[in-house]
Amino acid sequence: MLTFEVSEETTKEDLITFIRIHEFELVTEYTGKILSSLVMNHLLLFINKTEKNFPDLHHAFQTTAAHFRGQILFVLVDADEPRNGRVMEYFHVRAEDTPTVRMVNLTDHLQYQLQSDRLDTLTLTHFCQEYLLGRAKVEGKSPLKPRVE
Repeated sequence: MLTFEVSEETTKEDLITFIRIHEFELVTEYTGKILSSLVMNHLLLFINKTEKNFPDLHHAFQTTAAHFRGQILFVLVDADEPRNGRVMEYFHVRAEDTPTVRMVNLTDHLQYQLQSDRLDTLTLTHFCQEYLLGRAKVEGKSPLKPRVE
């Protein structure tokens, strides 16, 4: 059960921020709606949901997500779903590359790739910590840059 502590110092903005951070599941399946999240760091798991090890990988991803709620949005991208072709192209991920993980910051559009084939809770947690500390290696810039007006 999710709770929000209210005190005399609680503001309307505090409540709105709490709701906006928790409006998505711990692991959210990819849709364009994730772009409206207040959380600008997104960790994407590209995977075919029919893979035999999907339940184990999803569990590791979800367990890790619980430790970083409000800092990183954990997003699952089903590589077997035709509608996800564009997002896979955007991140330069081919179906045969899955499962793989990418981190992206939506403010600077820099991408970071997990430098390991292990997708367990320990590895994912370490990658997220290194990213938040500014020590993750930049993989590349997204091909679609935001329009500056």
